Amino acid sequence: MVTISAALSATFESARLAAEGFDRIPVFVLDSRAVSMAQGLLAIELAERAQAGADFDELVALARTLPDKVGVEAMLATLEHLIKGGRIGGAKALIGQVLAIKPLLRLKDGLVTEAGRQRTTTKALRALVEAAAQHQPLSRISVVHANSPEVATLTAMLAEIPVAHPLILADIGPTVGTHGGPGLIGVTWLEA
Repeated sequence: MVTISAALSATFESARLAAEGFDRIPVFVLDSRAVSMAQGLLAIELAERAQAGADFDELVALARTLPDKVGVEAMLATLEHLIKGGRIGGAKALIGQVLAIKPLLRLKDGLVTEAGRQRTTTKALRALVEAAAQHQPLSRISVVHANSPEVATLTAMLAEIPVAHPLILADIGPTVGTHGGPGLIGVTWLEA
């Protein structure tokens, strides 16, 4: 079982405790240290390996290596939801809104951290592409979004990065979407 980052949710601990009490078949619970489609990329990788014939022990060994190979970077369309959530103060928010700052976020060690700020959407999207490109060679890549008008642009920009599997396009789930707000767009990847 692949869970959301244990640093962001108690899901991993709950699943681990449930697995300890289940003895009919072996169960391994993996803290993906990821969210959204980054977690999904790990699940897809493991499912395809299982379908190709990998046994349980091989899957567990592979699963232990995957969280270090996954990445997430995203651009918020607005600071509005960070303000409402109390993540940034009023003065900083006002300056950011006036300057039309596009905040970039990164998932690092299972936690959401700031990845920078850009003054234009184009520069912010380029920063997302560069973040993914730094982790080549890539096995998988996806664009995740919350009704972003930038999906086609980011998808086209990512086409310059060679990837073993086709790009996946996915909607952001409600939990991440609530924190990031409409217009959020990001890139998730899995290193080869």
